[in-house]
Amino acid sequence: MAQLFTPIIDGIVILQRNGVFSQADLYRRGEGVYAKQGSGFIRLRNNGETSVNNVRWLELEGVSLIYDELGRMITK
Repeated sequence: MAQLFTPIIDGIVILQRNGVFSQADLYRRGEGVYAKQGSGFIRLRNNGETSVNNVRWLELEGVSLIYDELGRMITK
């Protein structure tokens, strides 16, 4: 069975892309933490990095900051 993106209740993140700030809802897929971006999702990593080169995350609520050995944000 495929793993779907599941909303993290009360999970939000502030993203910055090219000097523009936006607020996005947080989702999980397996243990991974993702932000809703347009019609898709971007993975959150440590140090404010994401799976998209020109998008950074600045602040988030609703999840603990836990990372796997590759620096990807995860939930437990």
